[in-house]
Formats: sequence, structure tokens, C-alpha cells
Amino acid sequence: MEKKNRKISISLKTSVACGVTVILLLTVSSLISINMQYDMSEAIISNFEQSQKKALDEGYVKLDQALLKNIKANMEICRSVTQNFLYNFDQSGLSTLLENYMKIDGISAIKVHDADGGAFAASWKNPEITLGDKIPEDIELDESLVVVGDAVHDKEKVGTVYIYYTRELIKQELEKRQKLTDESIEQFHDLFDKNISKSVTSQIVLSICIVVALILTIMGSLYFIVTRPIKETVAMVKDIAEGEGDLTKRLAVKHNDEIGELATWFNIFVEKLQILIGSITSDASVVDSSSSELSRISGSISEGVVSLSDRSQTVAAAAEEMSANMTSVAAACEQASTNINMVAAATEEMTNTINEIAGSSDQAREITSEAVKKSADAVSRVNMLGDAARDITKVTEVINDISGQTNLLALNATIEAARAGEAGKGFAVVANEIKELAKQTADATLEIKEKINNIQTTTEASVAEIDQISNVIGRVNDIVSTIASAMQEQSSTTTEIAENISQASQGIEEVNQNVAQSSSVSEEIARDITDVNQFASELSNSCGQLDLSATDLSELASKLKSMVGKFKTGTLECR
Repeated sequence: MEKKNRKISISLKTSVACGVTVILLLTVSSLISINMQYDMSEAIISNFEQSQKKALDEGYVKLDQALLKNIKANMEICRSVTQNFLYNFDQSGLSTLLENYMKIDGISAIKVHDADGGAFAASWKNPEITLGDKIPEDIELDESLVVVGDAVHDKEKVGTVYIYYTRELIKQELEKRQKLTDESIEQFHDLFDKNISKSVTSQIVLSICIVVALILTIMGSLYFIVTRPIKETVAMVKDIAEGEGDLTKRLAVKHNDEIGELATWFNIFVEKLQILIGSITSDASVVDSSSSELSRISGSISEGVVSLSDRSQTVAAAAEEMSANMTSVAAACEQASTNINMVAAATEEMTNTINEIAGSSDQAREITSEAVKKSADAVSRVNMLGDAARDITKVTEVINDISGQTNLLALNATIEAARAGEAGKGFAVVANEIKELAKQTADATLEIKEKINNIQTTTEASVAEIDQISNVIGRVNDIVSTIASAMQEQSSTTTEIAENISQASQGIEEVNQNVAQSSSVSEEIARDITDVNQFASELSNSCGQLDLSATDLSELASKLKSMVGKFKTGTLECR
């Protein structure tokens, strides 16, 4: 039965039960965690796909709006230029102009009608740029993608311009974006699959490690906490039960639990039993030795009485000398009391000085704290200055765009002036002035941008320097706080010293009183010596009775030794 218990111990049974429970809990929690991870990944991927789709739709709208805006801008330029050709019936020059416009991306065809609605000139892509009076009927054009503008000369309509455009470029751009989006979604799927697989593997390995560690921990804990203390208790009870009678051993109480409580009460029981047996043994020995000792003491007492009488005289002389010494001690104590009072006054002055230093330190700490706040405000204002400079940069970019449009208008005006011949020379001068103005605007914008960049650079440097100043002020604030705390602590210590000195002064006064009392006591001692001499004579008479009692005690000691000889009650020990 004992071998079977060793094979399947309490620690092993408990460890296996806990391990199986933990495995089940970890399995359920892992399945729930994996399912939640899959659901979360699907939700994240779905949200990502929807956001990408939304971004594509918004991009399409923005591109379409930009294309329409560009076509309308070209329409304004084209109809302002076309009106001269229509007015002068210059079909050849207009065809050349339309051919140049057809090179602009997004324009699929342009046709120009005269004031009566008749075809005057046209240009289209099939797939190359083609010129003619009108667009052939076999060329399919989307009538919903057309911008119409009237050509007016001297406030009189001389014709109508039709610009057809296409969304092919937008579709190509959207196809590229869609392809990139699909690739991103695919990579997103692959990344989530890899992460989930890695997470599952990690959870399995971690679960195994937790179960193994738990089983080993439970087995070790049960062995040291339960099994080993119980074995020690059984071994000791067995030793006492088999008749060895060793009462000197004790169980080691290492834990504050039920096992520890069992060992404690068992030790108390054995200790009381040992004390009982040991007391009887020691009493027997004492009684045995006392019987012999009493005989010896009775003789010694007789001799001691004679010696006591002689020494009492010596003590009387010493008492008189001690009284004289006490008078000298009293004088020295009075001098010490005067010196301590002077030290107490100096300590109070030092306490007042330390309190003033502590107050100044608190003021310095408040000033440095205010400086830290001011430097933080300065950093905030400089950052606002940098933000304003960046906003001005955006304005300069808008001015650059306007300058580019102005250059394009000047170019078209130059073309129109060239076509008009002598009549367009004045218009050419105006076009050159517009072009020069656009160039000056671009140069001024570039210079403004450079100055704004310098402002931004200076602002960033100022922020860094103010941060350094703030850090220095913060360190000064910490040092001042440390000084203030030290001064407060020193003030408390000085106050405590003053109190201790006051107590010492009181103690010296008490010593003076005690010295005076000691002097009177010395006189009383001399009187008591006389009483001691009388007691010595009475003690000599009692010595005879001690010899009779010693014989009775010796017989009783022999009986006690034979009774307790069966038990071992030596020095205590633990195992």
C-alpha cells in the first residue's frame, strides 16, 4: 500500500487534474480568440475595401470636375480668339488654331459655326487630328460632354464654338488606381492570414508551456508544502511510539498554513512533555546537589558572618567618602546646566535664520514656475507664427497658378495679333505687357516664397531655443524646490535639537536633586551597618538546622532519578 501511494502521490494527482482543467480552458479561450481574430480581420478588410472604393468614387468626381473646369477655361480663351477669325472670315487661320487646341488632352473635337448656324470650321480625332468645315456624321460624339460658347466681336455675336471632350483619361487614371487598390487589398489579405497563422502557432506553444510549467509548479509546491512536512511528522510520531523516547527533536515550522499549524501544536505537545520530564530530572539533580550544598553552605555562613562584620565597618567609611564626592558632582552639574542653556539660545537663533532661508526658497520656486509658464506661452505664439507663414505659402501657390493662366492668355493674344496683321499690332503690345506683368508676378511670388521659407526656418530655430530655455528654467525650479525642502527639513531638525537641549537641561537639574538625595542615603547606610551586625549573629544560630534538612533531600533525589531515567531530555533540536 505504501509503494502504491508513492507511485500516485497527492502532488501528482493534483497536478494532473489542474493540468487537464487548464488545457480545456486554454483550448476554449484559444478557439474563441482565433474566431474573434478572423471576424476582426474580415471586418477590417471590408472597411478597407469600402474606404478604397469611396476614395475612387471621390477621385472620379474630382477628376471630372477638374476636366470640365479646364475645358471651360479653354473655351473662354478659344471663343475670344475665334471671334476675330469669324469676323474676318479667315477659315484657314481658324483651322490652324483649332489644330493646336486639339493637342490638348481631353478634347475630342471642336466645331465652329457662324452667326447663322452654318458650319465654318471643325477639327476632330480619328484617331489623328483631322481638319474640315464640319465633323462627319460617322464620328460619334457624346452630346452630353460638350461645352458651348458664343464668339462675340464688338458686342455682336459672330459665331458659336462647340468643344467636345472625353473622359478616357479619367477612366485610364481610375483603372490604374483600381489596380493599385486591388493589389493593396490582396497584400492586406495575405498579411492578415500570416499574422493569424503566427498567432495560432504562438498560442498553441504558449498553452503547452503554461500547462507544463503549471504541473511542475504544483508538484513541487505540494511536495514542499504538504508531502514533506507530513512525512516528517509521521517519522517523529513513529519514533516516539516505538519507545525511543527522544523528546529533544522538533518539527520545523516553515509555512503559515494547516501543515504548519499541525507541526506547531505537535511541537507544543512534545515541548510540554519534555519540559515536564526535564523539570523532574533537573529538580532531582538540584535536590541531590542541594543536600550537599546545604551542608557546605552552613559552614560557609558561619565564616561569612565573621567576615560580614569586618566589611560592614569598611562600608561605613566608604559611605562617608561617597557623601563628600556627591557634593563635588552637584557643583559640576550646575556648571553643565549653565552651558546647555547658552547652547539652547544659539540654536533658537539658527532656527530663525533657517526659516528665513526656507521662505526665500519658496519665493524663488514660485518665480521659476512662472518663468516656465511664460516660456511655454512663447513657444505657442512662435508656432502660430509658423502656421501663418505656411498659410501665406498656399496663397503664393495660387498666385503662381494665376500667373501661368495669364501667360497662356498672353500667348493666345499674341497668336490672335499675328493673325490680325496690322490691325492686331496694338493688341500685340497689350499681350506683351500682360506677359511681362505675369513674369514680374511670378518673380515676386518666388521672392515672397523664399522670404516665407526664411521666416519658417527662423521660427523653428526660435522654438528650439525657447525649449532649451524652458528646460534650463525647469532644472533651476527643481534645484530651488530641493533647497526649499532641505531648509524645511533642517528647520525641523534644529527645532528638535533645541527641544532635546531643553530636556537635557531639565535632566541635569534632576541629577542635582538625585545627588543631594544620594548624600542623605549614604548617611542612612552607615546606620544600617549596625543592624547588619546584629543579623549576622542570628544567622549563625540557624546554620545548625541546615545539616538536618540536607539528609532528607538526598534520599528524595535518588527516587526521582530512577523515575525519569527512561526519557531523553537533552538539548532541543529540529530536523
